[in-house]
Amino acid sequence: MLLADAAPLQRAGLRAVLTGPPDGVAAPASRDEHVDVPRPASHSEPGDFPRPASHSEPGNISGPTSHGEPGNISGPTSHGEPGNISGPASHGWRGDVPRPAEIVVAGETGDGAEAVDLARRLLPDVLIVDVALPRLDGLAVTRAVTEARLAVRVLVLTERDTDDEVVAAVAAGANGYLCKDTPHGELIAAVRAVAAGGAVIAPPILARVLTRLAGALPTAADGSAAARLDPLTGREREVLVHVARGRSNAEIATILGVSETTVKTHVGHVLTKLRLRDRTQAVVLAYETGLVRPGT
Repeated sequence: MLLADAAPLQRAGLRAVLTGPPDGVAAPASRDEHVDVPRPASHSEPGDFPRPASHSEPGNISGPTSHGEPGNISGPTSHGEPGNISGPASHGWRGDVPRPAEIVVAGETGDGAEAVDLARRLLPDVLIVDVALPRLDGLAVTRAVTEARLAVRVLVLTERDTDDEVVAAVAAGANGYLCKDTPHGELIAAVRAVAAGGAVIAPPILARVLTRLAGALPTAADGSAAARLDPLTGREREVLVHVARGRSNAEIATILGVSETTVKTHVGHVLTKLRLRDRTQAVVLAYETGLVRPGT
């Protein structure tokens, strides 16, 4: 993940929130703090001596990190850089509970132009960008990343959250749009959702935008906008409706009684036929054409 915020304290706060231990999990003890570990320690207790993980136990990775602590290993991403999202350390985590991926900050900056340069070089999974940046503002950064077709998803943070700014962010290619005062848990969930290929807009902001959009939707007599959906099959229209309602591929697969792979194929056909960049644009088009209306 890459952080771009002009205020150093804001960046430090974001880094602390996003990389801290999950709720309910105690942070690991410092090196100078004495920790009593019974001998022999049980397999699930922190303090185990490193040993190779069996093939049947995912996430039980051992071996020292660069700091000499076992079980805190970050694997490289497909881009060849140090892992932006990696397996978490086992400190205090029950072995029978799925562990969420750890969020790792690969770089940070307070300058818009440098944010674009770092995005090109580091290719983070997610770029968190503040709208108010020097040289290039957050929307210009988002647009530059999108136009360069980088494998980087953008989450925009703002203090203003005006309707026009939301629309501009989506048009620039943002995959998420949140206020800076978003609760920590929601921010972390949004970063994970955007990294996984989803799109996130704060519910209060989305409600305002949809209300505004509803007034601009075409009437039944106006078929020019709806004609844009003509290339789609009946099943593809059905999938688009579910996408516009914010459902994931897995949820759509369950509703339609098909495999998740089949849903991914349909979504890909929708984006290709309608010449759309991502699911965010598909949602906007679904409302613009009247295929989906707020409250339905």
